[in-house]
Amino acid sequence: MRGCMCHFVVKRLYARPSLALIVYNERRHVNTSGFICHGPLDRDAIGPGAKKVPYICNEIQQQTMSMIYLGIPEENILEKHIEGIERYCGSNAKVNKQASQYVHKLGMIIKRSSHELDLDDQASIRMWVERTRKSVFFHQDTSESDPFILGIQTEWQLQQMVRFGHRSVIAADSSFGVKRLKYPLFTLLVFDSRQHALPVAWIITRSFAKPDVTKDIFGCPVLFSLWRIRRSWLRNIVRKCNNIEVQREVFKRLGEIVYSIWGGTNTSLAVEQFMLDFADQTDFLEYFRVSWVPKIEMWLSTLRNFPLASQEASGALEAYHVKLKAKLFDDSHLGALQRVDWLVHKLTTELHSSYWLDRYADESDSFQNVKEGYIASTSWHRALQISDSAVTLDGKDRLFAKVACQKDSSSTHIVWNPGSEFSFCDCSWFSTVNEFSII
Repeated sequence: MRGCMCHFVVKRLYARPSLALIVYNERRHVNTSGFICHGPLDRDAIGPGAKKVPYICNEIQQQTMSMIYLGIPEENILEKHIEGIERYCGSNAKVNKQASQYVHKLGMIIKRSSHELDLDDQASIRMWVERTRKSVFFHQDTSESDPFILGIQTEWQLQQMVRFGHRSVIAADSSFGVKRLKYPLFTLLVFDSRQHALPVAWIITRSFAKPDVTKDIFGCPVLFSLWRIRRSWLRNIVRKCNNIEVQREVFKRLGEIVYSIWGGTNTSLAVEQFMLDFADQTDFLEYFRVSWVPKIEMWLSTLRNFPLASQEASGALEAYHVKLKAKLFDDSHLGALQRVDWLVHKLTTELHSSYWLDRYADESDSFQNVKEGYIASTSWHRALQISDSAVTLDGKDRLFAKVACQKDSSSTHIVWNPGSEFSFCDCSWFSTVNEFSII
């Protein structure tokens, strides 16, 4: 029961059989708290049976679905679901029973749902688009002349884009899954009230507009983030250079090459000297020669011409990639990476639910463990928790800094190249080469 208090009595007039007298005891479709329960003024609840069906607004439904997609135990989901319903209907044994049936049924539907609506991937996507037109802002099938393009934005994502992106920064990430997915994933992100990156649209396509085109379309400045370059370089330095001293010096010198573009230094000569100085690091130099030397002028030219994203923004983008990889590159799903319908399903269910619940937990001050994890999800916010007294700089050349562990004050970590964007540490998190603390 949605708790609607509207009810009336119909009386037949025997003297005039063609007429009936309707006597209202309550005309308004509200519950005991004064909330509108259904009808044209309530977009969240439609249909008959207002006195028999529990009131479930969009917020309660999305909360329940998000918890199911994220694998939270059913008893915990039911507890939160009933709490939401009781805000409108009050405590009622019948309501609790119906809520339990609703949560169980919804859980079964979600668990049995499949991304494969058809054995043919392209046909499956067409069916998904037909079913969820409200969440698709652009769709173009593959043809001889046109590439495949699918643009996804849910109603909630649109709301967040307007809320946090209006007259603010919109970030565009365009290279996720280039080697592993059938089509790369392009993501539009805004930065929420805590400056965390929030995905507000996904575009799946092999074609990608140049930065100046993106700038013209959205009418806003395009910021360049060094994080991508640093991450690629550092990952390969760690893999291909065994000595920590060499790793530190190689990463530092690459940083100096990047910074030299504002000092008038000849980049070609700087790169040539770098390769001479580390000629004995053959594995890394081979990677650098093949992957970066042919295009390093292009990257450095981009750095000169575009404003740089802050370290806080880079940390937020980094956190988005960590979550994206955790959701998409699970070993149990590796066989599905070449299907677009699987990618769409993962984005619109698990990933969307995760971000929705993060924002809801933070704004409603509920789900404290989710809220705490969300706040600490970026390297920038974690670094802010490190006090000045926990950091000790090397007294001579300041080649490194010792940082007391925040979980165990008796242990310390070494941060090489402190005070630079090209710093790295020896903590366990760094060994995964996913995120790097910035000191």
